[in-house]
Amino acid sequence: MVSSKPLVSVIMAVRNGEKSLKKTLSALLRQTYTNIEIVIVNDASTDKTSVILEEFVKKDSRVKVITNKERLERCVSRNIAIEGSKGKYIAVNDADDISCPHRIETEVKYLESNPDVYLVGGRANILDEKGEKIGTSWGKRTPVDITERLIEGNVLVHSSIMFRNKKEFFYREKFLRAQDYDLYLQVVGSGHLVHLLPNILVEYMSKKDILYDDYLIDQLVYSYTIQNLCKEKLREGKDMYEDIDREYMYDIYPQDDLDFLYFLQLYTQGDFKEARKKIVKIMGVYGFNIKRFLYLIDTYFKGRLISSAKYLKRGILNSFTL
Repeated sequence: MVSSKPLVSVIMAVRNGEKSLKKTLSALLRQTYTNIEIVIVNDASTDKTSVILEEFVKKDSRVKVITNKERLERCVSRNIAIEGSKGKYIAVNDADDISCPHRIETEVKYLESNPDVYLVGGRANILDEKGEKIGTSWGKRTPVDITERLIEGNVLVHSSIMFRNKKEFFYREKFLRAQDYDLYLQVVGSGHLVHLLPNILVEYMSKKDILYDDYLIDQLVYSYTIQNLCKEKLREGKDMYEDIDREYMYDIYPQDDLDFLYFLQLYTQGDFKEARKKIVKIMGVYGFNIKRFLYLIDTYFKGRLISSAKYLKRGILNSFTL
């Protein structure tokens, strides 16, 4: 344990979170590191979220609630929480994710011992809808510098991050998707270090199979723009965030990759006949490769071949400790 115990502000934005909120807040209040404040922004919830929050405020003075009179969405709500935070460090916790008991203690100790690191995250157990473990997020056996790796892809679990509260970085509202990834790359683009710990610090639920719906496609397209903005910031000292919009993001995304995402949308939603037509068209325009060919073959097997291969790979990975 660190010799001093700086205040940590745990921030959370919640809208209609009655199903998970009690469990999430209870886990935070059971942290082994107790010098925390939990700053929650209730984004005009219409369910019993307000009632639950009121109960916790009465139960523990560390819980502080800010209520939006109208819905402002996650970016604005999280930024309100950041502005209202008083801690030396900010820890993020989404309303439906569970922090392990030593999460805050582990991250505070690391940041206190590594003053050159601006943001740190940990690994997560991934659970299915029944609460059974189906995987573990990426990581190594020891702490690893992921500053450069982040530019190529997001390997951080949002509810595991803690960063220095200097009121430098906020969630940017144009990114309706991948807001967390943009926050990390703002940190990276400004020349700060980001590390990932080997410790399992959180748990979150996810579906076993990825569904390429409009939301996920948006997320991938937005992430591509976010990566480009980070590279631009590193190269030129600023980025063109103010000049972009959703249309721009889709315009710069590689067309062959976008077409393949639309194929995956049909494929993962079980429309294999239309998916087959789409992948044949893609191969006609962009040419043959093994990946496209395997997906074409699997449309005749209704996705069973690739699905079986993925489950086998997941089983092998989960049998080893990385």
